[in-house]
Amino acid sequence: MKSWFDLWHTHLDWKSKAGRARTQVSQLTYKIRLRAEELATTRSESIQLWATVCEDTGNNAIYVHSRNPNGTPYPYPFDGVKWDVPAPPELQGIVRNTHEIGCARYIKEIVYVIRKRAQQPVTADDAARRR
Repeated sequence: MKSWFDLWHTHLDWKSKAGRARTQVSQLTYKIRLRAEELATTRSESIQLWATVCEDTGNNAIYVHSRNPNGTPYPYPFDGVKWDVPAPPELQGIVRNTHEIGCARYIKEIVYVIRKRAQQPVTADDAARRR
């Protein structure tokens, strides 16, 4: 294992200041997730990528996960997420049909999870097949 990710993630709105721009932050979260997916095709090790879109935009995030020495389950199981739910209003018409949306309630808010359908880890072989 050359490199690994243990639920690594980043937030676009660390200080939760984009409440009025919720649609823009949510759409940008998804677009960055797509870009990360493109970049992941250069890796030799497989990874999982997903994004969360939340009521509080400060909790929106893009996640990267792989096999790791810390023992965190891989692939990530998404316990409690109900899949194939309708897109929230801020993502209507933007999520590609190659991705699926899930929904869960965590602590104080509803969280939407966006991942590639069939949750196949992205590998360099995937990129070669697309060419």
